[in-house]
Amino acid sequence: MNRSQTRMNPKQFVNRIKAEMLNMSSTLLEGGRQWIFPQLCIVCGRLRTDTIQNRDLQGMCCPVCESKGFDLAGSVDRVLPEGLQSIQAAFPFVRDGPLQEMVHALKYQSRPDVGEQLGRMMAIHRMDLWMNECTYSASQCLLIPVPIHWRRRVGRGYNQSEAIARGIHTVFPDMGVLPRGVFVRWRSTHTQTKYSEQKRAQNIRGAFKVNERTRTHTREEVQAVLANRPVWILIDDVFTSGATIFECASVLHRWITRDASISTHCKPVIHAWVVGNAEDGS
Repeated sequence: MNRSQTRMNPKQFVNRIKAEMLNMSSTLLEGGRQWIFPQLCIVCGRLRTDTIQNRDLQGMCCPVCESKGFDLAGSVDRVLPEGLQSIQAAFPFVRDGPLQEMVHALKYQSRPDVGEQLGRMMAIHRMDLWMNECTYSASQCLLIPVPIHWRRRVGRGYNQSEAIARGIHTVFPDMGVLPRGVFVRWRSTHTQTKYSEQKRAQNIRGAFKVNERTRTHTREEVQAVLANRPVWILIDDVFTSGATIFECASVLHRWITRDASISTHCKPVIHAWVVGNAEDGS
């Protein structure tokens, strides 16, 4: 090959210069952004220098904190109520570990972005393998975030379970998401932190209900979302006593059994997924 064949023409030369300038500009902009808005570890506050590489994984933690508390958890070993097939947890909820810090930021520090990150982590590290083992496809699945009472939503500004579901949906965009307002928490309850397991179950009983039509969706539109999605997945942040998940599953199961149109299109099975399992931590 002679030199005339390898020499760039003027148009190729200009395009190459443009590409190099764009690459340099993006590098400078990213450096400026990191200087003005440094990306800090949400757990320990260290500067994260690997933000770009880890954007699709943990990302919000530095490598040191990532290594401390993100072991994979197994299925939750509990006697399940009728209609609930399984409860799956992504990670053990270790006391004073990085996952606890992230969940606290999600629930008490106005950080819905942390919920989305936890949802992506759960989808990438755990749900993908689970769906392959169960031979479920993403298009068969319907995500159902555990609802919170409207007063708590107003105070917090968002539902943490919905934030987690959004993160899962970015990894599995073919999954459906139950429209807000269909499954609701219509009765406010006291915080269950200091309650016994029996008291928690009594406290949460009757707190949820199903609206087959909402202010923004007709019954037909809701039914269209449900059609051909036989795998319903409840989404919550942390499993403790199971009272909330069990009550939600029972309400959904009653809806399935009494609504002939759902059973006609498919006979849904209900699973639950939580980010952390408090029984698996220490």
